[in-house]
Amino acid sequence: MTRDTTKPAAQRLVSLGAEAVSADFDDEESLKKAFAGANAIFAITNFWDKFSLETEIRQGLLVGKVASELPDLEHFIFSSLADAKKLAGGVFKNVLPYNAKSAIRDGLTERYPSLWAKTTTLFISFYFQNWLKYAAAFGPEKVRSPNVLPRIRPRKRRGQANGLAPFIASRWVVRLDPALSEYCQAFRGV
Repeated sequence: MTRDTTKPAAQRLVSLGAEAVSADFDDEESLKKAFAGANAIFAITNFWDKFSLETEIRQGLLVGKVASELPDLEHFIFSSLADAKKLAGGVFKNVLPYNAKSAIRDGLTERYPSLWAKTTTLFISFYFQNWLKYAAAFGPEKVRSPNVLPRIRPRKRRGQANGLAPFIASRWVVRLDPALSEYCQAFRGV
């Protein structure tokens, strides 16, 4: 499902055998048509499309409503994020993409319990393709190193260390994976 089936990415999928269906997250009928017969749905909302907390929440709940009405749906996968206000003890109040996805998740659990029973939530704050699409701002850059293998470090921008990602990295991510730890240390500017 895409907003525009004529885009090159959609056409590439069609050439590989996928069916491309157009839908609009603001249009219930187009969602019903696109979801018809689906046994699994992967849903991701896009705050950056409209830059609106309210719009993203409305769209996400509409997707959930339509999905909950599908008789053959076996699995609903929702790309979500933690509520930044709760995660950081109230330090970060206006991390709108996080707040919106958290509100959608809460709304799905309350409004559509039968859908929630077959839902998997993914917490991916940054998809790999974003590094490619926005490489100048976010992408990694090669760093010359005495190591045999080239290392990758994130680009550091003025003020970048002040935010939710370094907060999370400093408390959880560095404990999970030693290779990721090096990346997080560079990201935090340590």
